Amino acid sequence: SDTNIGLLFLLGIYKQIFSATTTVLNHSRYPKQVLPKEKEYINIFDDFERELVIQPGLLSEITKHSSSFGNSIIEAHSKAILKKRPFMIHAAEGYNGETKEEIKTLAKYKLLTPETILVHCINTDDLDIELIANGGCNILWCPCSSIHVTGKTPNIRSFLSKGINVCIGTDSSCSGSNSLFEELRAGKIQFEETFGQPISSAKLFDMVTVNAAKAIMCEGQIGQIKKDFFADFAIVDRKTNNPYDDIVNSNAHSIIALIRNGQFIYGDASIADRFPRYENDTYSTFFLNGRKKMIVGPPANIVV
Repeated sequence: SDTNIGLLFLLGIYKQIFSATTTVLNHSRYPKQVLPKEKEYINIFDDFERELVIQPGLLSEITKHSSSFGNSIIEAHSKAILKKRPFMIHAAEGYNGETKEEIKTLAKYKLLTPETILVHCINTDDLDIELIANGGCNILWCPCSSIHVTGKTPNIRSFLSKGINVCIGTDSSCSGSNSLFEELRAGKIQFEETFGQPISSAKLFDMVTVNAAKAIMCEGQIGQIKKDFFADFAIVDRKTNNPYDDIVNSNAHSIIALIRNGQFIYGDASIADRFPRYENDTYSTFFLNGRKKMIVGPPANIVV
């Protein structure tokens, strides 16, 4: 029912809040309208076209994949071009023969464009990477899910060397982590173990801020603290001389304040009064590792 779906949306929102995330991509079958407007505590972006998977034999305007969103891949991509908005698809997710051909099939049908966000891209070769780079596509790397599902990580080093815009996401809660912070840490470990060299926390930070904003074509609104941008930001505990390391190593406990649209939505109760409050709901308080926290709404009352 819409009520249960709305509760699942709300549960997902709190997952993002505890990750210091103020904008999330709604990659589900349901529009955000199933959630009461007053409960939209973070920015839910669903102004994009999407398909779950690509299979070479199912790329046609009349054949629909059983898991599709009702439009063929070609139709969905064409709509994205027409409406000037992103197109997202899971591709090359796995290591079987079929997934190995998916990027080349997308290229054949001219679906590798700057509007395209390719999720996973684990099973890619040098030609695939060239095609992705030449198309100006975006990659969505899901570190925990990639390892959980396939035991491998995408060739992120090659993507970066070709100037491909790489972002980090959590994927489904069934295969990914419970927190974007966990994904950042997993990505850092995977990169070093796979490629034998470190990746900076600053580069990982870009993957969940400016790079992500570019991928969803909102680089003039989010991803930076800048004039005329959304007043969305997080303050976390300072533990080292490198703020990017502090962010990557953060968790729900270390979030001092999370601000969305200039309003306090989560953080330490001791500083909550320094910011405007969310007007349409009450706040709850609880203790996390002995630290008193305050959060918008009643997350403890969510029952699905």
